[in-house]
Amino acid sequence: MPSLPKCPKCNSEFTYEDGAMYVCPECAHEWSKDAVAESADEKRIVHGRRHSVAAR
Repeated sequence: MPSLPKCPKCNSEFTYEDGAMYVCPECAHEWSKDAVAESADEKRIVHGRRHSVAAR
């Protein structure tokens, strides 16, 4: 069984698929499966104050 991504909003591990979307039952956030593929390709850098910056 492939693992599902964590919620990008609250970082919950308890997500599920609903058609072409992922859903988080803890915070009710919904996001597309395409967004997960795009974010996996994008690298992020987090500096000391926990601000996320896109890497090139």
